[in-house]
Amino acid sequence: MSISNEIILDSKLYFSELIGNACVQRNIQTKPQVKEYLVELLNNFLHTDNLYVEKKSNGKKENFYLAELYLKAVNSDEKLKLNLLKRLGDISLYVSGFFGDSFKRKIIDVDYYIEMGETAFSTLSDTTETDLQAVVYRDISENFISFVDVLTLISQECSIQGTRDVLRLYDKYLLTNSDLAKDQLVDLGMLNIPKKKNTQQ
Repeated sequence: MSISNEIILDSKLYFSELIGNACVQRNIQTKPQVKEYLVELLNNFLHTDNLYVEKKSNGKKENFYLAELYLKAVNSDEKLKLNLLKRLGDISLYVSGFFGDSFKRKIIDVDYYIEMGETAFSTLSDTTETDLQAVVYRDISENFISFVDVLTLISQECSIQGTRDVLRLYDKYLLTNSDLAKDQLVDLGMLNIPKKKNTQQ
């Protein structure tokens, strides 16, 4: 086995443990295939270039609007459509979970990414030819915010973002109805409501 393969294997094992622990902490019960999908998602975005669709002719990274990517997807042939929708869903989920707090005071907030991600995975579940894959996509679409919470918890534990910006946390709760944001506000004494037990299967 080459060194690069060893690194990839280790990263997947590491992400698998993080995903498993976060699901337990959030009391989220989901299919093993969904957890495997989330592991592959994190492993893919180890390389930040994968967040970009293409590069400009001058070699610089090119950003894009999610709505444009969705429009391109629905007007493409079936194979390209599925690839673009998957990419749209993956980026929306990853960015919402790992960098949701970075949208503070910006025109586009995290709820935009969540809406686009839910739509992408829902469309994928209706159009993919593989039954098992359709089930995975449907689970992610229907429980998108819960999986955003899983990735957010991982990012917080890895110190990628903090949890003490109370106003931003409250904004996120109002925008997305995130159970994680609500529970953290309850822990901080900012909300006096019971924590919700998440038991989707």
